[in-house]
Amino acid sequence: MSALPLDIGDPVDTPVRSILDRQLLTVAEVAEYLRVSEMTVYRLISSREIGATKVGRCWRVPADDLMAYLDEQHVTKAP
Repeated sequence: MSALPLDIGDPVDTPVRSILDRQLLTVAEVAEYLRVSEMTVYRLISSREIGATKVGRCWRVPADDLMAYLDEQHVTKAP
């Protein structure tokens, strides 16, 4: 018996599909992508600078939240 129905209907209008489409990154993956230590990522999560979800004992960072954080941090070059 499956927890999710196999036929979830139109993927565009189904909230379940949007949840399943979100990519969750591990702290190690985020650290590698940002080229910082895992402790730095934990600090960003703790200070709520990056959104994260705890799954069991592990933190997961939605890729959208990581991109939003990077967009906020971006500084454009002065003319």
